[in-house]
Amino acid sequence: SFFFDRMALADSLLSAFGVWTLLFALVALRNLRLDFAMLSGFGLGGGLLTKSPAIFYALMLPTTWLLARFPKGKMEKAIHLIKLFALFLVTLAIGWGLSNILRLGPNFQMIALRNKDYVFPISHFWTNPKDPFIPFMTRSFEWIWSMGPSMTLVFALVGLLNFKKYPKEIFLISVWFLFPILVQAEFAKVFTARYILFSLPYLYILAASAFLLRGRLSKILVAGLIILLFQAFKFDYLLLTAPEKADLPTSERTGYLEEWTAGYGIKEAAEILQEEYRQDPEAKIVVGTEGFFGTLPDGLQIYLNDVPEITVIGVGIFIEEVHPSLKESKKAGNKTYLVVNNTRLKGDPERLGLKLIAAYPKALRTSLKDMKFFQKVFSSKDFIPLALIVIFSLLAVRTLLLPGYFPMHDDLQMMRQLEMEKCFVDGQIPCRWVPDMGYGFGFPLFNFYPPLPYLVGQGIRLFGLAFTDTAKKEFFGRTGGLISAVFYIWAPYHALDIYVRGAMNEAWALALFPFILWTSYRLIDEKKNITEWAVALALSWFGLLTSHNLMVLMFSPVFAVWCLLFVGQKKWNRLPHLAVSGILALGLAAFFTIPALIEQKNFGILRLLRAFRLTKPNASFPFLGLRGVHFRNRRRNGFPDRAFSLGSFYLSYSLLILSIQKD
Repeated sequence: SFFFDRMALADSLLSAFGVWTLLFALVALRNLRLDFAMLSGFGLGGGLLTKSPAIFYALMLPTTWLLARFPKGKMEKAIHLIKLFALFLVTLAIGWGLSNILRLGPNFQMIALRNKDYVFPISHFWTNPKDPFIPFMTRSFEWIWSMGPSMTLVFALVGLLNFKKYPKEIFLISVWFLFPILVQAEFAKVFTARYILFSLPYLYILAASAFLLRGRLSKILVAGLIILLFQAFKFDYLLLTAPEKADLPTSERTGYLEEWTAGYGIKEAAEILQEEYRQDPEAKIVVGTEGFFGTLPDGLQIYLNDVPEITVIGVGIFIEEVHPSLKESKKAGNKTYLVVNNTRLKGDPERLGLKLIAAYPKALRTSLKDMKFFQKVFSSKDFIPLALIVIFSLLAVRTLLLPGYFPMHDDLQMMRQLEMEKCFVDGQIPCRWVPDMGYGFGFPLFNFYPPLPYLVGQGIRLFGLAFTDTAKKEFFGRTGGLISAVFYIWAPYHALDIYVRGAMNEAWALALFPFILWTSYRLIDEKKNITEWAVALALSWFGLLTSHNLMVLMFSPVFAVWCLLFVGQKKWNRLPHLAVSGILALGLAAFFTIPALIEQKNFGILRLLRAFRLTKPNASFPFLGLRGVHFRNRRRNGFPDRAFSLGSFYLSYSLLILSIQKD
């Protein structure tokens, strides 16, 4: 078992002092209370006495001023700010005063010496900022994902959607969570999971804020909470009963279960020594261990601290010969033992005159093949860029997660989804004839109107979401959003499609374009996994064929040129694979494409096309949006007022393009 079961790790106490420091500081500044400012100082001082990272609390305390209640007048605001600063100084003075108790100790100078062993100097930021920042940040996300557990991170991302309503609170909590992790990842020479423990309470607060959304998301949030509780219970149960089976990250598993730092056998060795003492209390026992501090000999000393007749000493890191002090102890007639990890014992035990009394194997080492999928993802160099893309994607669709419905040009989305559901209820799969449209006589809508968004929407409907929520989630293509770059997601025309035109099918098609280009490139370029890429390309084309007819016609020439550019580079042998992908895509989409082509004369699609004319106002409308037209959907039928400024989308788009060109 872990020898840590007899230790109260300082990191948990540091976390508690941090929460108290923040809580009392907030009460002090909200009510201008000196007593709570003093209590906050005691919390800060306790943290500084516990562990050096408590200095982050002092650095982050000014962020609490965001939640202060400032009066309206300029003079009153200035006076209020002075009072806040005075309370901050009180907190800081008490905290620093308590921490100076450490100066009374004889080894106070060791703190500065140890800091040099564990912390890079400030100059590291401009000499080598990426190393170890990037690997340490990916490791942090891996720890949170596996031990958080993962649903905590999901809830935290959802909680960020409250930023519009609670910007100061969300910003404050985010800073208290991220700032210490970012700084430690940049300047720490050694980084383990317990180093970020004191930042996690604020992550859980951010995750809990997801439940402020409620409304239409209540059922999903409750389901997510059940998953989170199950994950936490399973992890904690395994950690308590069979830690080697717990889903620990690789770095923590090696440290606590597999390597020399693991405490397996220390408790059992202590029990053997205690039994030896009970059998002969008069005898003196000397125990030599590897190392000079830490797991050994300190881990063993913890168990034997109540038996002064047993002396524990460190005799070296790697044991090649029996230490002279142990030889002298043996000659003096003492019972003499050596406790060492087999990886640290470099000499032959028989040659050294050692007799094996007991051995306690550690957990089996896991190979790279046994790593979990998420561990491979987090260790990938692409993880942080992909994570940023996902975050920007969530920000782009945050409005769609709000309750209610906003008007749009094509406001038949709810009706089409309702008709799709009626088809499923009637057993008409795939759906072709909708019963309620066409003035109540029925209408062959899905004979020519691509059904994929509504088929996916019907799957979402099975979870009990309303029709309005179904349409909102269908507007944004998740696959395309993940793969495409941030500037593509925030392109102004996408906002126009979703929020103004209501062109859901076209939005799906636009989201699939990058996926088609990417999978086709990988199919042409890759030497392995050709079948997988061919299937992926077929599925992406199937999505486009069943999403938007005109986009298929517009995109096909672009796709052909794209493929020829790469096939022409002496890779003509990939043409059969592209053809097979195309045949497979057409086969998958045949339930829609074949009737749409063959039966178009029966429902007058050509007449519908001739009736549509792209007039001048229609043609100029998107370009007006690019110049910054502000669209506002007024409150209707009790739904909230929402505004969409395409000028802001255009600005974001331009800035992102400039940054990419600069890089």
